[in-house]
Amino acid sequence: REYNPPEFEYSTDASHYVLGIAENKDDVYFISEYATTTSFEDRADLFEYLMSLEDKSEFDELMQYPNLKKKIEFMSACIMEAYPSVTEDNCFQWQKWLSTYIK
Repeated sequence: REYNPPEFEYSTDASHYVLGIAENKDDVYFISEYATTTSFEDRADLFEYLMSLEDKSEFDELMQYPNLKKKIEFMSACIMEAYPSVTEDNCFQWQKWLSTYIK
């Protein structure tokens, strides 16, 4: 919940928070309209999107959306915590790209 708009409830009528539909960067919280339906779909769609990125320029573009950036940072931290075998040297490509954004 802390990574979504304060008044947000998962539903099927939240397209104004979706990448490519929202009017400005600060209003983008979701990768797709389907991601707005449940918290499970929110995480799944974001993870699927991250795993499908082919180059860093696509990732860099995604990181221009502050609310998506927060979700991506949180997802990465959860993966690192849940799977001790995942390290900075042994992680997903998008996590390596993310390390250039984390201070």
